[in-house]
Amino acid sequence: MIEERRLRKEIAIPEGVEVHVSEYITVKKKNVEIKKRLTYPTISISKKENKIVIYQRYLTIEFSLY
Repeated sequence: MIEERRLRKEIAIPEGVEVHVSEYITVKKKNVEIKKRLTYPTISISKKENKIVIYQRYLTIEFSLY
């Protein structure tokens, strides 16, 4: 049997840095802005309070015997 592991990582956002999470992740500090599109089928990225949270999404697999 395969052991199920859950991925969950919280990254603190430093003071003076703005982070917006939507289709793109945008990081702003003073007059520098970085915008990236991160898409992985089994990973979700969100912002909660003053942290970025990366966690595992459940993947459903459908198959047929015929």
